[in-house]
Amino acid sequence: MGIDEAGRGPVLGPMTYAAAYWNPDDSDAIPNGFKDSKTLNPTQRASLFQKLKETPEIGFVLRVLHASEISRNMLRKDPYNLNAMSHDSAMEMIQAVLDAGVKIETCYVDTVGVASSYQTKLERAFSGHGIEFVVEKKADDKYAPCSAASIVAKVSRDTITESWKWSESHFEAKGGKDYGSGYPSDPKCKAWMERNLSDPVFGYPDFVRFSWGPATESDKI
Repeated sequence: MGIDEAGRGPVLGPMTYAAAYWNPDDSDAIPNGFKDSKTLNPTQRASLFQKLKETPEIGFVLRVLHASEISRNMLRKDPYNLNAMSHDSAMEMIQAVLDAGVKIETCYVDTVGVASSYQTKLERAFSGHGIEFVVEKKADDKYAPCSAASIVAKVSRDTITESWKWSESHFEAKGGKDYGSGYPSDPKCKAWMERNLSDPVFGYPDFVRFSWGPATESDKI
C-alpha cells in the first residue's frame, strides 16, 4: 500500500490524499510507468490513471480536503494545522482499507513533517495489525504503490479544480477559471485573486483557502 497527496501548497482548491494498494503476488498485472506524478505531464498522468482504474487487482482510496475545510480547521480557536490534517487523512484511509477486509503488510508513505516521528505515530495508531510502515521523503518516486497513489491524488485534484462549480449562488468569477495552477507564485493565480476579492466580509468564494497568507493579506487591503 502507498499513500501520497497533491495540492498541499496552492491557495486555491482542495488538497487530495490517496492510497493505492495491491497484493504483491499480483505485481505482474500492475501497469508499468508509475512514478512521482509531478514528473509526468497531464496526458501521461491521465493515461496511467485510466489504466489503474481498469486494473481489477488495484484498489485505491481518495480523501478530499476542500479549501473550506482546510480554512475552518486552521482558523479554529485551537488551530488544526495542515500536517495534522494530512496525518489524520492518511490514517482514515488506512482504516478504511482495513475495514474493507484487506490485510496490509507494508505501507509506504511520502512523509509530511519529520519522517521518524510520523512513522512512530502510524505504528502506534495501528499497533496489532502487523503493518510495516516505511515513511520517507520522495517515497512517491521510490515505491510503486506510493507512485500510483500520487497519480490518483494529482489527477483527482486537477479534475476537481478544472470542473469546479461555485457554491455561492450569485458569484461570477471575473476571468472565469483562468487561475492557473492555484499556487500563490503563479501570476495567473495572483491576477485572479486580485480580480475576485469581491465580498466585503467574506472576501473570496470558498474555492480559496482564506486561511492562507496570500488570501489574508488581500483581505486586509
